[in-house]
Amino acid sequence: DGGCANPPVDGTRAVTCRLAIIDIDLQTAPPADVGGSQTQGQLLAKVDASRRTIEGAGAPGTARARRSFRRAGRQLQAFIRILRRGTRKGTIEAGLGERVMSTAASAQSWLLPLQKP
Repeated sequence: DGGCANPPVDGTRAVTCRLAIIDIDLQTAPPADVGGSQTQGQLLAKVDASRRTIEGAGAPGTARARRSFRRAGRQLQAFIRILRRGTRKGTIEAGLGERVMSTAASAQSWLLPLQKP
């Protein structure tokens, strides 16, 4: 989260910043630490889909944007589910899994207020 705090960011920028951190963590990790190249690709695709949904949402506060933010929240939840399963099974390295999980939870907490009217 350190990269997202200075200068202070909020709203959609806070979410996309955290997703960018997750993306970098996953891309720089060796495939063996992430459960193989297939799982790594799957996780990166989920993060990218969530980021694209948020960026395409439009102005926060509109009905269209809230729908998009809810969709992004579901995409992020699917990402967390895959990550949690891999960490629990030991296919994803524990330190990496916890770090990425923490950042994803932070992104989710920033996304939640954007989903409400």
